[in-house]
Amino acid sequence: MGISTDAKLMVGFNYNEIPKNRKEEFNEMIDDGTLDVASPWYDSDRQHWVVGLPILTNDDEGVELPKLVEIINESTAKFFALTGIKGKIFVSPNVT
Repeated sequence: MGISTDAKLMVGFNYNEIPKNRKEEFNEMIDDGTLDVASPWYDSDRQHWVVGLPILTNDDEGVELPKLVEIINESTAKFFALTGIKGKIFVSPNVT
């Protein structure tokens, strides 16, 4: 068993900010891969996760600022369309 550590740039919010009446809906989107998560430490509880959409992946090698702004705007709009919630930008560790 190994531990993998990287970081994620995401648009979303903290798991504990999910409205109580929508927890099941969001859990389904997490479980089916519609929404991504970042876990700040190994085996952390969901309440500590960042939930959202990735802005860049580990495969992206440097992006110029105008392109990054475009990607952020697209990701923010997609997140809002999926959830009805305005997301925030996070750079989070992801330990799995």
